[in-house]
Amino acid sequence: MNNRFFQAYNNIIGLFPSKMRIVLLKLGGCTIGKNAQLYPGVFMDNGKNIVIGEGSSVQKHTKFYTGYSNVMIRIGDNVDIGCDCRFICVTHEINKGSDIRRAGENIYKGIVVGDNCWIGAGVTILPGVNIAKGCIIGANSTVVKDTKENGVYVGCPAKRIREL
Repeated sequence: MNNRFFQAYNNIIGLFPSKMRIVLLKLGGCTIGKNAQLYPGVFMDNGKNIVIGEGSSVQKHTKFYTGYSNVMIRIGDNVDIGCDCRFICVTHEINKGSDIRRAGENIYKGIVVGDNCWIGAGVTILPGVNIAKGCIIGANSTVVKDTKENGVYVGCPAKRIREL
């Protein structure tokens, strides 16, 4: 499915009940596990590169950006994702040779969230980050590097504050 078309398709399916939304997203190329829930307003720029595990829940207005590339966003099983989260797989090299434009070539890196994680509302996860299984990411945190298993991470940038 064409990426631009998928965006429009994605917005329209938000009008349907949860089970129908999941069926339509799967038809659009998404991989969604059994008993997963996706609430209205979840946005994906390229559904075929999104995997959501069994029993996971994605709340309203969460956005998955792959930058129309072939990188993947993989959400494990039994992951709870709060509303207004952002999974961003594209950034830029710093263009050191220009006084006009500092954002250079695009860089694409996938994102992985391990099983049994809880991602609080408003969290931003940046390219190339792997969130280890069992982690909690506090609301409005920005995750810029990999986490270690079973920890609570908060802040901008997110830092480990507690062992679970």
